[in-house]
Amino acid sequence: MKLEKVNYMKVYKYRYGSKRDLDSLQQNYFYAPNSLELNDPYEGIFIDEILDATGLHDLFKDDFSRFYKEVKKYGIYSLSKTEKDELLWAYYANAHKGFCIEYDQEILLKIESIKLNCIVQYDVDIPKLNFSSVFHHNSISKLTELILGTKSKRWLHEDEIRIIINHFGKVEYDARAVKAIYFGFKMPKTYLDLHENNMKLPNELSPVCQEQVMEAMKGRGIKYFQMKLKSNSYEFEYTEIEDLFKNTNTRIF
Repeated sequence: MKLEKVNYMKVYKYRYGSKRDLDSLQQNYFYAPNSLELNDPYEGIFIDEILDATGLHDLFKDDFSRFYKEVKKYGIYSLSKTEKDELLWAYYANAHKGFCIEYDQEILLKIESIKLNCIVQYDVDIPKLNFSSVFHHNSISKLTELILGTKSKRWLHEDEIRIIINHFGKVEYDARAVKAIYFGFKMPKTYLDLHENNMKLPNELSPVCQEQVMEAMKGRGIKYFQMKLKSNSYEFEYTEIEDLFKNTNTRIF
């Protein structure tokens, strides 16, 4: 099937594929953790170097300390510019049994509580911040981007975009931002494919199937794609699949 061209910037979020993930998708919200909850141990690690640096005026240290206390309250929603990365599918989508959400970035960025969005920069060394470099970034947004938007080159494959929210926790968004869903090549297809003990698991661990996702999102005009292994290659490819509930009378928009 020939894929149609789109006129919006695509960004992607890999999900484990649990009942909790489906609930948040259906209810149009995501959870934005603060920097301390993220899986990179180096998040913001260079901040202490600034506060411990010699030769800095105590007033500056106090101002920066107050600023960083605010930064730690920010929520971070991490997205990728690719839907085909095998490591992202393995790490964040339950070893290919989960799904990946495609957003229209322009619509997603209409969230009122957004502080900024940035493309993550990758480097070999931890950023060096000192008195002069901090004041060079006299814009709060630029300084925030430097603190929260720099990672080790080991994470380069994630091709990450970050949306910084002025609070961590639950964040609601415009439902029209979700344009497509990609199913991992190991994701259960129907209710019959789910384990009989599935319902006994907590929501964060209870897997869902493709049929459940389509049923929950019916009436939204969302496209669905099936990931698969590309022949004679280590790469992935995908094909568009039919929406099982496309003929529903419930049309949301």
